[in-house]
Amino acid sequence: MVDLESRDQLAGISSRGEATASSLASEGRGEQTNVGQAFSVGNESTSQAVASDLALQQLSPEDQPPAGNDDEPPQSEQRLSSKSMKALNSRVLVIDDEPLLAQTIQLGLDDSFDVEIAGDGLSGLDRILADEFWGLILCDLSLPDISGAEVYRRALATRPEIKERFVIMTGGAVTLEAREFMSSYTGAVLSKPFSLSELEELVQGRCSG
Repeated sequence: MVDLESRDQLAGISSRGEATASSLASEGRGEQTNVGQAFSVGNESTSQAVASDLALQQLSPEDQPPAGNDDEPPQSEQRLSSKSMKALNSRVLVIDDEPLLAQTIQLGLDDSFDVEIAGDGLSGLDRILADEFWGLILCDLSLPDISGAEVYRRALATRPEIKERFVIMTGGAVTLEAREFMSSYTGAVLSKPFSLSELEELVQGRCSG
């Protein structure tokens, strides 16, 4: 087992095959993290808003607050819309064929973000093109089926709005295709190896909008 002394342990540790996802969950962040804990906390405000709406529905007609402009959504719907958008922005898709690295990213962001993993380029592309909203997409440049560059090109051809939410992860452009792509790519890059603090800073900055 690898003894990780701080939460700033390098996330690009896929070469250390002896490390396990469970040790990273408990030791890499210096605390025990229960699966789903972040989601229950993140949904607390939304649950309170829904409970408030149910209470209003139980009031008699004379006790109901006066109706506003029909063209404007009720305040409760506006609150839920705001909360829903915040929840959508917290969704992160990781496209990487190294399971240990992908799980490290997932565990490192688990407190504040809903992280899902695609193990190859085609499955990741399918998730992007399925009209799912992602606050951020972290895609490895070197993948076993299609390259991260190809994922980026195909995704933008159909969904150009994801351009600002797409991040290329790379340990270096090895192939000619990769070098040509990186020479013209103007989006965000996360260079391997990277620390969890670097990862969190990038993700929080990109998903805050």
